[in-house]
Amino acid sequence: MKEMKAEPELKEVAEAIGRALEIDPEGIRENTVFTEDLYADSFDMAMILTEADETFGTMLPTELAETLITVRDLMDAIRMYRDLPAPEKPVRWFSGREY
Repeated sequence: MKEMKAEPELKEVAEAIGRALEIDPEGIRENTVFTEDLYADSFDMAMILTEADETFGTMLPTELAETLITVRDLMDAIRMYRDLPAPEKPVRWFSGREY
């Protein structure tokens, strides 16, 4: 049976969001809404995802930014993507033709 990785701590997630938005993470809670409470726009969300990737070793897809409403949503996404196997190196297409 595959062992799930530990739940990301709210403190770690809040600190990552704080670094991304250059704000104090102290008031960030699980139910904090990105757009209403943190006034995060699409650029801010991309920065949050990048910071989360660096902090938690994930590769969150950029499209995910459109679906995240609360910090809890981000925590769930981090947990889900940390449990996935690391992506393989991309396969380079080779025509077989010698140049």
